[in-house]
Amino acid sequence: MSNNYTYPSLPSIVAGLKNPEIVESKFIYNFFMPDERVNEKSQILGRDGITDNAAFASRIGKSPRFVQIKMNQTWATTKYLDIQALVNAKAPILYEDAPFGRNFSSIVVQDTSADAKSYYIMSSSSDPLFTGELIVGGGVELNTLNDFRDLSDFVMPTESVSSTRMSSSTANERSFLFNALNNIQSTSYRYAKTDIAGVMQNDFLNDVKGFAPAVTFSNLFIGDITNRILENENSIFADEFAAALERSEKIQKKSRQSSNSYVVSADEYDLTLPYYDYELFDEADITSADLSVEVNHVGFVIDKSTQNSDRTVTINETTYLSSKETEYVDNAVRYGGLYSYTVRALYEVIVYAAAETSSSRGAQIAKAKMLFATSGKNIDIFCVENTPPPPPEDVYFKLLPEGHLFIGWQFPFNKQRDIKKFQVFRRSSLDVAFELISEIDFDDSVIKTPSSEFIPAQLVTRKKSPTCLYNDLEFNINSKFIYAIISVDAHGYTSNYSTQFQVSVDLFTESLVINVVVRKGCPKPYPNLYLEQDFFTDLVKDSEHKRMTVYFDPDYTDLLDSAGHRLNLIAFNSKRPSYKIHILETNLAQDQIVNITTGNTKIPVAIPISEAKVYTQVT
Repeated sequence: MSNNYTYPSLPSIVAGLKNPEIVESKFIYNFFMPDERVNEKSQILGRDGITDNAAFASRIGKSPRFVQIKMNQTWATTKYLDIQALVNAKAPILYEDAPFGRNFSSIVVQDTSADAKSYYIMSSSSDPLFTGELIVGGGVELNTLNDFRDLSDFVMPTESVSSTRMSSSTANERSFLFNALNNIQSTSYRYAKTDIAGVMQNDFLNDVKGFAPAVTFSNLFIGDITNRILENENSIFADEFAAALERSEKIQKKSRQSSNSYVVSADEYDLTLPYYDYELFDEADITSADLSVEVNHVGFVIDKSTQNSDRTVTINETTYLSSKETEYVDNAVRYGGLYSYTVRALYEVIVYAAAETSSSRGAQIAKAKMLFATSGKNIDIFCVENTPPPPPEDVYFKLLPEGHLFIGWQFPFNKQRDIKKFQVFRRSSLDVAFELISEIDFDDSVIKTPSSEFIPAQLVTRKKSPTCLYNDLEFNINSKFIYAIISVDAHGYTSNYSTQFQVSVDLFTESLVINVVVRKGCPKPYPNLYLEQDFFTDLVKDSEHKRMTVYFDPDYTDLLDSAGHRLNLIAFNSKRPSYKIHILETNLAQDQIVNITTGNTKIPVAIPISEAKVYTQVT
């Protein structure tokens, strides 16, 4: 240690109490605000005159976003106390994960970058598998897990190598461990500059990231132990203990100043628990039955902390709830933030003890009331929403005097009010893919979400307000195109296609011919998913034949449902025609209708039950 003094080992006392049960914890996103990524203050929704809808009046009083945690009330002994009044009166609360005596202190640590460190350490196990004149590293500084795009990005040649290329045989020789860790990388997610690092959102090593132990130290040595931990900068909790170093050294210095290494004081061994209220009784008035310890659940203590983009943790305010409240709502959250909550159960513990008083009344008993908070349960909530916007409604077209095409649409019903872009797509037929011809961007976010799509700059039109129109200047009277519109929200999510319209010009009337070819709702990769057309041609052309044979030879003439009932999918009727064939002779304009009846003349065939041989010595 830092000196040659010897201090006695002192007792540490803890207690075990029932932790709360978390029923539900979630982030609720009501509507968009331009500064949602940088502002944690709750705001009131304002009108914009364009995207307002019928739900505005019902949402005007709601917070734009909040975290909700629901606890289950399962305690048999529950008592109501005005917890906030006790806190305001500075009533002492004993924490279960902290020592109760004056001789010990605890440091609660949580390594939020555990998975990034694990990825870095374990991925290095692939180094020996690289052969030739290749080395891994090259002085590259790795800041976030998103930097690990491909190991080949960090392969540097030695001085004897003139190219950074990696042979195919070498590139494929990656360790199993490295390949297994590839799933850490985020896929299809974008992060704005103010968001937390992508590694924090990943589910990999969730148990490790959520591990938040409370380490108890003697006040006489807490500073020395913290310094010793920090000597190894690669220690898992080095950065967390570094934040507690200054406080630890102050605690140790003050403790040693009040302690004499040559004398063991009774104060160092006597357990003194702070109480918030007490009542005195004469010893003669108390029976042994009255001296039992009473424990009542009186509320909850919720500690909140913010995990920052640099992986540091900011400790926020503590919220106190009474036993009547089992729901916690936190309106002070920003979009894209990662917040940690520790939900503790708060108990009132009533104990009886001998009281030392200056009264001449004789021996007295003190009924002391104390507040205990459990170690709690930790919850991490990533404040993002993943609801895609709806596609635009009521798409309409007009032929401009110059022969070009005007396209307009209605702003869709969007209760989250987060649509910030429209994309206009066009294709020449159902057999080809859609082509983006314009993106209308009216995103007013303070921090914009990077797009996951590469959009050429010449196709992007920026507007200050929502715009629901586009002029296709490449359209002319000889054109025949299919159009569809897509919505894009402020968080990078896109809607499905709107209704797809085929637009052309009738040269005789010089008016537009507009046909619906696919209903709305097709996903972006599958524009023909809801294509409504017959798979069989209704009209068959034929010539030079005099006979026609119609076959009806199904494998099964009926089906049974799970309950054994016949579905009667085929209408068997020997007297009433089930089908009709219309034969038209085009030269003489004569026709004939042939009636076809179906009769169930197929002889039922029993399907034999499968047999199997069984070899056994059991008789």
